[in-house]
Amino acid sequence: MSVPRVWILYEPQIYVDLFKKIFRSYGVAEIFEGEAFQGRFPAESAQCDQVDVIVLPIDENGRPKVTLLPREVPGARIVAFSPDGNYGMRLLPGSDTWEEIQPFGLVHLICEILEENVGLAPSPASAR
Repeated sequence: MSVPRVWILYEPQIYVDLFKKIFRSYGVAEIFEGEAFQGRFPAESAQCDQVDVIVLPIDENGRPKVTLLPREVPGARIVAFSPDGNYGMRLLPGSDTWEEIQPFGLVHLICEILEENVGLAPSPASAR
């Protein structure tokens, strides 16, 4: 079983730092560093295909802040959530419909990443 590769494009930065520390300390995910991508996705599609999960914030309108993505990444699961943890959304690879997840906390984020690792679409019960 391989470790999922995660690109965290979250705001504010303190959340990114916290997630990286937690994921690394538990071996939950391989984190793509900002400096590796220099704040943007690499041009080569082979590198883009290496990302399994992208983490985004929810914007002020309650929608995933997809403007942080420099381009579409159809092979990645995208997870977005509010900083207060009361609301999250996910977009599965090959889908164009965002699914809502309420509440959404750190345990939910870890489950989303781990479920990507085994290739399962999460059940509604797993998001609770």
